[in-house]
Amino acid sequence: MEKCSVGDKVQLVSYEDGSVKDGVVTNIVPPKKPRPEEYWKHSEEEAKEWTTFVDVKWDDDTESQHDQEDLEPQDSELERDFRKTFHYADQLIQAKLDEASAAINEAVKIAERYGVPFHTHVSPLSNEYHPRSLGKKFPKLDHDFMQNVSDTYNEYESTGWKRSAVC
Repeated sequence: MEKCSVGDKVQLVSYEDGSVKDGVVTNIVPPKKPRPEEYWKHSEEEAKEWTTFVDVKWDDDTESQHDQEDLEPQDSELERDFRKTFHYADQLIQAKLDEASAAINEAVKIAERYGVPFHTHVSPLSNEYHPRSLGKKFPKLDHDFMQNVSDTYNEYESTGWKRSAVC
């Protein structure tokens, strides 16, 4: 989050399990000095000198301090519904993709064993799929928000498997 104010509703998202913690900003601790031009050459400890820290009171009545960049504005109801649906469905999808990956690896072994090529419709250049039902299920969802949560990129808002420009 680039900027926030006392009283703003914020959230902390765990990208490991998809959980979201909601809270309210209670205090902002400004940086002690400006960020240097070549900030990446400094240690994490030095970086704290130019970091904005935010105190948050969470909805579960706990309080904690975070780097402002780790926080996000609170989701709308639609965004939260999409986030929950995405993380639930993503687990199911990943399980199927693990099975498919194992099958593709077996196909490669067979091709190597017999020395024959094969063609698959799964592109090694792009692994993103955008369902046709997205617009029906979440018609008013902000496109950039969807891409951020799902970690996919879809410049033309097309559906299906994304095709590479070099193919």
